[in-house]
Amino acid sequence: MKKPATYLGNPCKRKHFYKDTRKTLRLKTSKYCIECQRDWTSTYYKENKTKLIKRSSDWRKNNRKKYIESVRKLEASQRKNLEDTYIKKLLMKNLNLKYNEITSEMITSHRSYIEIMRKHKEVKLLSKNI
Repeated sequence: MKKPATYLGNPCKRKHFYKDTRKTLRLKTSKYCIECQRDWTSTYYKENKTKLIKRSSDWRKNNRKKYIESVRKLEASQRKNLEDTYIKKLLMKNLNLKYNEITSEMITSHRSYIEIMRKHKEVKLLSKNI
């Protein structure tokens, strides 16, 4: 997921300063302070959690094909880029681990293993074609 475009602007009303700049990090699209936006979003979600979950659930039911397609695209991207979530799923499935039992070292190690296996497969295919 891409990070939104931002810029350093005038301080917001709540004085959310970015590092030691005495400036506020703002979104280019809306010009809102990122911290204020995060606070507002968090508060809104807490106050409307059941409504938002129901809306999301209804959308998935009414747009099943789109939903499945988007999930498949996301999983394909995670698989291709060897993202942490994909590696964790593999470790959970293959080693019967729980999500919180997986360490960053395990993810790094398994990612390296997969990269080596992919390279090996590539070389094997190339040598077959020669």
